[in-house]
Amino acid sequence: MHFKAEKGAWFKMCKDHKNAEDVNCLKHVLADSANDYILQNKIEGVEYIVQIAADKHGKLVAVVPVRVHVKHGITIAAEVHNSANVIAACWQIHDSILAFGCYNIQLVLTDEKNVMPFEINPRISTTFCLVIAAGVDPITIYAGKIKYDSLISFLDGTQLRRYWINHFSSIKKR
Repeated sequence: MHFKAEKGAWFKMCKDHKNAEDVNCLKHVLADSANDYILQNKIEGVEYIVQIAADKHGKLVAVVPVRVHVKHGITIAAEVHNSANVIAACWQIHDSILAFGCYNIQLVLTDEKNVMPFEINPRISTTFCLVIAAGVDPITIYAGKIKYDSLISFLDGTQLRRYWINHFSSIKKR
């Protein structure tokens, strides 16, 4: 089971639980705030964060699947992966909700190639920079400065690797 906050920065409370006893214990600890969380079955497979870019009229112009390798609240390592199954499923989702601009769909691609969406975010994600690096500019798409007849291509295999360097300094002298 997968337990996460219903709103906000859900990754702070996102936990996997192996049995009903764990879940019941957590519900007891959370008491009255337990209703602010969602309990989902965990889906095994490869996680994707798919950036969707539509123009200001809702016409779908780009679907960029980003395969997640490492995630700790935000995506640490990922790569653009041209998955026909993922693109087709996200196109169907877009047609059913007709959104404008840039948003993302989080999903799992199972070993059987089934696409299982579990979250739609009406905003860009931290992988937006990877989409730009792969040659897709959702801002230009939304502005409608260029007309597109079909989905635009992207640089398959473009990778993101995040690194942090901590730098400490002091203005005080000992």
